[in-house]
Amino acid sequence: MDDDLRSFFEAVDDIVLVADESGAIVAANAAAAARLGYAPAELLGRALSDLHDPAPGDEAQATLAETLAGRRRVCHLPLRRADGSLLPVETRSWRSSWSGRPALVRLSRDLSPEEDLLQRFERIFRGHPVAMAVTTWEDLRFTDVNDAFLAKTGLDRAGVIGRTAAELDLLAAAEDHQALREAASRTGRIRPTTAAP
Repeated sequence: MDDDLRSFFEAVDDIVLVADESGAIVAANAAAAARLGYAPAELLGRALSDLHDPAPGDEAQATLAETLAGRRRVCHLPLRRADGSLLPVETRSWRSSWSGRPALVRLSRDLSPEEDLLQRFERIFRGHPVAMAVTTWEDLRFTDVNDAFLAKTGLDRAGVIGRTAAELDLLAAAEDHQALREAASRTGRIRPTTAAP
């Protein structure tokens, strides 16, 4: 590998692993060793499949097999750290060559920060005393609501998910539904002008 490519390889903050046709790791960047808790030399020669801990089931096994065979470009199977803990990642794979030989290059982005934010959002969303809802952008169909929303409307979760506020008669007029969409497009948030019953 030339010096420029080696510098780039080492400078990437994401986990980069290169495997030969048998699935054995032939190269790993510094981020891979640091984030997975291995000494760099410990990764070399290790099978890529050893770094995964897919959930039991045919789908997880098939996903891993397709990824390692180069038939699947993106997967979300976690990587197993040296201490046995799992690191949530999004992995992109592609066929290439390494030192003149066919290879599979895998770049894994650490999703831990996103997972932490999602868990914090989930705690705030569920426990917030103000009625809150998550909707699709296209047609504002409810995908989730908090307990305060259910208490305020008197509805149950199963009857809300997949429906719109207009379908549930939570808006005084159909125009309010359009006004909410326009407000969301302009400001990125919705502040209803009508109160739910």
